[in-house]
Amino acid sequence: MIRVRLDAGFANPVVYDFLEMEGVEFVIALPSNVVLKRVAEPLLALVWQRVQEAGSTCHAYGEVMYGAGSWRMQRRVIIK
Repeated sequence: MIRVRLDAGFANPVVYDFLEMEGVEFVIALPSNVVLKRVAEPLLALVWQRVQEAGSTCHAYGEVMYGAGSWRMQRRVIIK
């Protein structure tokens, strides 16, 4: 199995489609946008609450199915 990790500069539907057609697993950093920020707000609120309670750094991850207007389908997006 081939798996690739690409920076946000490769966040392009043509790249996604090619990798999917070739059966390659991929992780590509997405540039932030208004929709993704809105989806991440509950997770960020939880993190902020935990930081205040613990008084230290906290990391949280979530996932959503998301489809940008230029994509042909929704894809799994990890929120970090």
